[in-house]
This record gives sequence, structure tokens and C-alpha cells, in this order.
Amino acid sequence: MSLSTTNIGVFPLPICLLPHGITRLRIFEPRYKRLVSEAAQGTGFALSSFDETMPFQSSTNASLVDIVDFSQLPDGLLAIDIKANNLVTLTDFTEEHDGLRRANFLIQDHWSNHSVLNSTLNSSQVSIITQTLIDVITHEES
Repeated sequence: MSLSTTNIGVFPLPICLLPHGITRLRIFEPRYKRLVSEAAQGTGFALSSFDETMPFQSSTNASLVDIVDFSQLPDGLLAIDIKANNLVTLTDFTEEHDGLRRANFLIQDHWSNHSVLNSTLNSSQVSIITQTLIDVITHEES
């Protein structure tokens, strides 16, 4: 854990985006148009897992993302491509007048950076894990 920052916009959605992952979002709600406008200034935003049982309908786990591209969709809506940079833990949520959520965040180390994983697993175990993940992803796309 290292950097802590305050007052970043939070976008809760039912998706998970790990570091270096990229996805496209359709933006149509005024609060998220404002979030995009702010994030485009270089601040990024937190993409959290939507969880209706949590306060502010957001998990405390999120990805810190940057906007890497944008376009207008055929239906006139804004599309943004985002890329996850870091995993973060969100704290001290607030909600603004238009429903936009904000929170403080603390950057978390990605599991692949933990030295215990790199030193504990042998190459055979890494191959098994890798193949299992490929099988899961391939099955999800089918």
C-alpha cells in the first residue's frame, strides 16, 4: 500500500477490471458525464463493483482508471474506453447533489507483485494456474 488520495469520483458497475484491463463504457447519466469531464483533466476515477447491499451501492474495492479514448456512439451517447492502472480500497464515501459518489482511496499492491507468490510457486504450478485461467476465460467468451 502506498499513495492515498481524496475526493475521487466513483462509478459503481457490475464489472471487475484488473490492472492493465481495458473496457468501454456508455455514458448517459448527467452525473457520469460530469465525472468523465473531471476525469479527462487527468484525475481518472474509481471503477467499483456495484453492490446494492453496501452504503452508496459500491464495494470498497475498486480499480483506479484513466480514460484512454472516447467516441460518440450511433445512438448519440458518449462511449469512453478506460484502462485500469491500480487496485484501490475506497473509504469515506460522500454523495453529491446529483448522485455522483466520491471517496478517498488507498492504492493496493496487485497480487502478482507479491514476492511470496513469485518465490513459492514453481513453474509447473504457474503453468497449471495459467491454463486454468485461460480455460475459464475461453469458456466465458463462448
